[in-house]
Amino acid sequence: MADQGNVGKVIRDRLDKLKESASTGDPKAMSDLGCTYAIGEAVTQDWAEAFKWFKAAADANYSLAYVNLAGCYRDGDGVTRDATKALEWYRKAAEAEEPRGIELLAKLYMSGECGVSQNAESAAEWYKRGAAVGSFESMYQWGVCCATGRGVPKDYSEAADAFRVAAEAGHPAAALDLGHCLMNGLGIAGGKKQTMAVKAYMQAAEAGIPEAMYHLGIAYLSGAGVRRQETAAAKWLTAASRVRHPVAMNELAQMYVTGRGVDRDLDAAVHWYRESAELGNPESAAALGSAYGAGVGPIVADLDEAAKWFRLAAKNGMPEAEEAAREAEKEQIVRQHRQKVVDKHELAWGEFATKATGANSSGSATLKAEDVPLPMGDVLQALLITQDGRSVRARWGPDAFSAKHGACFAEGELEIVLEKLQGLMEVLTKETVARMGGLSLGD
Repeated sequence: MADQGNVGKVIRDRLDKLKESASTGDPKAMSDLGCTYAIGEAVTQDWAEAFKWFKAAADANYSLAYVNLAGCYRDGDGVTRDATKALEWYRKAAEAEEPRGIELLAKLYMSGECGVSQNAESAAEWYKRGAAVGSFESMYQWGVCCATGRGVPKDYSEAADAFRVAAEAGHPAAALDLGHCLMNGLGIAGGKKQTMAVKAYMQAAEAGIPEAMYHLGIAYLSGAGVRRQETAAAKWLTAASRVRHPVAMNELAQMYVTGRGVDRDLDAAVHWYRESAELGNPESAAALGSAYGAGVGPIVADLDEAAKWFRLAAKNGMPEAEEAAREAEKEQIVRQHRQKVVDKHELAWGEFATKATGANSSGSATLKAEDVPLPMGDVLQALLITQDGRSVRARWGPDAFSAKHGACFAEGELEIVLEKLQGLMEVLTKETVARMGGLSLGD
């Protein structure tokens, strides 16, 4: 408690000194006091008071206060929103070579905000000026302009140089883009420098950039610029996946399917495929469509669900998945019809079995050949697909059928049935051989 009291006293003393300096007209103190009220640090947040001190500092020609004042006018914090005045103060900050002012003015030109017509050329010019006065954000954005050709002719060499300077100053996004240049030889004298690319990706990944985590994982997975290490690949792809990188999720899911760098885990694979697909990755959606179509691992075959995921894949940039969706829907119709055929046959069999049981119980031999629901044609095909040949033989084999139900038939009727069953067994044998690729067990 004593320590907390001492800390509170130190904060109050600093605030008192800041107020005293601001009241004597110290421009920096006035701007800092405005920030204190804007943030609500050691005081109740008060944007009106913040604006007052930003305006006082700006009137004293403190250039950083120009930026803060512009932000108040842009967002309507402590003053009526006024895009024209916001632009005026951003421009004044930029012309005073205030780095943050240059960055924000350039951003306005690039996006077309605060009443400014979108103008990539002006944005690029301001980013270049910001880079010249030491703004590493402007240096990075100047590199982006050169790499993409926004506002200036495309120049990978200039872009790579800008990314390198900003990355060396600790700019994570610049390190990522420098990694891209080095990995692919874009603007790099002598071509690809993949080992250096991995170092750049590592810098960006350790700073928390998801895209860098993904590319670092891919580098370890493929052995590009570093010794192939599947466990390291899994580590970085997992890190990227946990911060919602859809392509990393797809790669990680594939690793769980194959067991590369991780223990094979189909539940985990399905989880990451689903997460990735829901974020718009078409490859993951198609993988789920295939899994639901076939019934893989923890996924129960469901053609309606398969069609849904294929359609999502098509919507998100994989047009060929639309045909897969249609095929799944067609197959679902076929399967539903097949099941109806089987259900109808099983109902007829149940009725026959009831009659047979009754005849056995009464000791009467009254059944006729026409009472037997023989599975011929489409019915046999449906049974072979939904069941198997052994179960069909177990029910309809002539010897087994005669032993179980022969006594129930009227004179001469069983022989008719057995002749038909012999023909059925011949058909069943042919179908079985065909399904085995033309080989019989005796070959």
